[in-house]
Amino acid sequence: MRDRYSEFFVIWIPATNTESLHQAYREVARQLKIPGSDKDKADAKKLVQGYLSKESAGRWLLVFDNSDDFNMKTTVKLAHQNIVEVPVICEDVAIQLLQKCLVDPDLVNNRPDTTALPKELTYLPLAIVQAKSHINENGITFADHLSLLREQEQDIVDLFSEEFGHDGRYSNIKNPVATTWPISFEQIRHRDPLAADYLSFMTCIEPKDIPQSLLPAGKSRKEEIDAIGTLHAYSFITK
Repeated sequence: MRDRYSEFFVIWIPATNTESLHQAYREVARQLKIPGSDKDKADAKKLVQGYLSKESAGRWLLVFDNSDDFNMKTTVKLAHQNIVEVPVICEDVAIQLLQKCLVDPDLVNNRPDTTALPKELTYLPLAIVQAKSHINENGITFADHLSLLREQEQDIVDLFSEEFGHDGRYSNIKNPVATTWPISFEQIRHRDPLAADYLSFMTCIEPKDIPQSLLPAGKSRKEEIDAIGTLHAYSFITK
């Protein structure tokens, strides 16, 4: 990002919870050497906002990372048309992610298994990184990991429930895939019950190419559209 947008300065805010958000703002204010940021009772958020609002701040990009608790639809409304959709990563990028930092780099020489593993994981980056961690720790092949993914349901749950970490994650967060999904589902269940019903229904039928006509009816067409939109916003489904 720095190479492509060298004229910007990028501020990365870990928004995993309120405390991490406040701490990040305090650190940003300190790094920017904003007057008053060294005071104990300084409002770092307002200081950073004031600094970035000035023309002298230049061009900048503020990234809120891992903001799972934010209302997805609210953020879309605030952004209006200035939305950049992050698509599913392609096969080549998925393979690059898989082979990066492999203990045994020769594993990628088996091209069929190298392409099959990311595909089995639906090209989900978090799942790919977790798979790579499991492969490194246990000295197994891509084929071995694939066989585990295709085993009984409990084996899959156990596999996705393993904690792992890598350089691209925050040191205090080791959320396995199996914990991120339930967290997102609980948020959906509280905010959009019909979306939760849809997702529960989908788990019982063919996982791909589900006609909307098969889904349970909502109270109105708008409620049905909103429910599909919620699942799409949380990346549980693609259209």
